Amino acid sequence: MSLNLSIKNFQSIKEANLNLSGFTVITGSSNLGKSAVRRAFATVLYNDWDASYIRDGFDGAEIELERDGNIVKVEKEYRKDTIKKNTFTVNGKSYDKMGRSNENLPDEYAEFGWQPLKAQGDKYKLNIATQLEPLFMIGNSDTENTAILNNAFKMDAFERASAEAGREAKDIEKTIKVHEKDLSAKEEELRVVQRYLDRLESIKEAIEKLSTDYELIEQYIGLKRAYNEQKPEYERLLLESKLIDLTQKIITIKNYLDKVEELKRVENEREIVAKVAKLLPMIELTKRYIEKTNEVREKEKRETLALNAKEKIDQLGEILSLVELKTKMDKAQENIEQNEQELREIDEEIHSLGVCPLCQREL
Repeated sequence: MSLNLSIKNFQSIKEANLNLSGFTVITGSSNLGKSAVRRAFATVLYNDWDASYIRDGFDGAEIELERDGNIVKVEKEYRKDTIKKNTFTVNGKSYDKMGRSNENLPDEYAEFGWQPLKAQGDKYKLNIATQLEPLFMIGNSDTENTAILNNAFKMDAFERASAEAGREAKDIEKTIKVHEKDLSAKEEELRVVQRYLDRLESIKEAIEKLSTDYELIEQYIGLKRAYNEQKPEYERLLLESKLIDLTQKIITIKNYLDKVEELKRVENEREIVAKVAKLLPMIELTKRYIEKTNEVREKEKRETLALNAKEKIDQLGEILSLVELKTKMDKAQENIEQNEQELREIDEEIHSLGVCPLCQREL
């Protein structure tokens, strides 16, 4: 704890600055100002004041106390037995009309713990005591000491606060119970809403699945139209009976989908789910039928391509055979022409001899 006291023009002290931190002993012979220091403390802490405290030859005195960061400055001024100035300044805030009574103290003193302690009509100045005062609480009765301790440690305030806290705790418990009931009701409402949302989600998923299947059917119809435009007439006739059956199933599915659209306007979720559930087996059957139809169509397409390829290969083989035969015939023709040329040359040579080399006849 830091404690600094500055005194100016106070009794025998013209000016002094005292650092009284910790345990400090002021010693000396009589009339050196020891009691003046105590009176200066009493002036600052309790407004214990007398005009005679101003140093002779001066009109005013100043006392400043700094304790634990709090600064209090007291300025007293008298002229012709009249108070001209009586100001307390606490941490920069001024109190100008304090009077002479120690009942008048700055408001901040209660926070600092500097005010006198009151108990059973008496006042006890815990910070300052004169040399003739009895020791604190030594000569008092047990009742008086109990009252002093209760006031010093605010026991009565603690008891009042404890009772008030008990009442508030009961009120809070009642409020908590009410809120718990409200919370239970809200939780039940939330569960009902959640079940409703779960049912709506199931219906939404079923409708989305039907919408997806319906899109697949529309795609199939488009492919069927393109198939009819591109496929030769005889192939279309071969699949006509199958397409008639498929068309009937598509019409049936379309009727079911129309029914689903009607179910959307029905408020009863269970009825919607039941009717949608009846559609699911037919949709699954249609889906498998479409997949099987696609497989048959792909197989027929592959077989058609294979037949076309075989015909072209056979035609190509015939063409290659004709080319090869023509080549051989051309070669034979060349050989015949060459042989005839050789025979003509031999004949010409024989005729040039004029006699046959075999029979010796004239030619």
